[in-house]
Amino acid sequence: MTALTALETAFQERVLHGSRSIEPLVVGDANDVIARLGIYERAYRARLIEALGVCYPVLQKVLGPGEFGRVAASCVRRGPPTHPSIRWFGADLHLGLCAMHAELARWEWLLAEVFDAGDGAAMTEADLAHLAPADWPALRLRLHRTVRRFESTTNAVGCWKAATEGGPPPAPVDTAPGFWVLWRRDLTILFRSTPPHETRALALLAQGVSIAELCTGLARDMDAQEAAVCAATLLKQWIGEGMIGRQSS
Repeated sequence: MTALTALETAFQERVLHGSRSIEPLVVGDANDVIARLGIYERAYRARLIEALGVCYPVLQKVLGPGEFGRVAASCVRRGPPTHPSIRWFGADLHLGLCAMHAELARWEWLLAEVFDAGDGAAMTEADLAHLAPADWPALRLRLHRTVRRFESTTNAVGCWKAATEGGPPPAPVDTAPGFWVLWRRDLTILFRSTPPHETRALALLAQGVSIAELCTGLARDMDAQEAAVCAATLLKQWIGEGMIGRQSS
């Protein structure tokens, strides 16, 4: 290890973990060295907290700057970023929160994740026009790579909507379980709630089931003919919304 590498390593250990190994390598008296190193330590944490505010603007608005700063600082203390891009720091911020605020944090992170998900062509009805009727039962479709699912037991999504529309966020309340699907079309993030049968169908599709297996799964709550019609209706809707990824040729 070169002298420069050793110095850089010691500096990183100080900023990330508070190690004192760099202090003898810095010119100045002890108090001066600690004060100067402290500038970098505080600046590093402040930058991470600032980045978390960018990732969670609604949560910051709902909690207020002081409380959000406390939660963000706790997230920073749990560990440094592990990805080269600061964009991916803070996925576990919700661990420092409870109930609606925790769900709001997960919702905001998921929205950003959908926006940053990789591009990919969406399937169209024309892509399936060549299929013979006998081929449909074994057909396996995949959700578009931007699709995400979200389960909520609070009014977190309603709170997010109110805040983004400029209104006062409602008080946190528990609700019956609700399910949402999120995806991106071009640069636009889309989302909507899903009824129980569609929630189950999306979960099955995410597992890579065939159309026949999808119908079997839906038949738990309806007869076989209704399940087949339901699967066909959902498939048409999903393709129209751009939620199904185009198969590789």
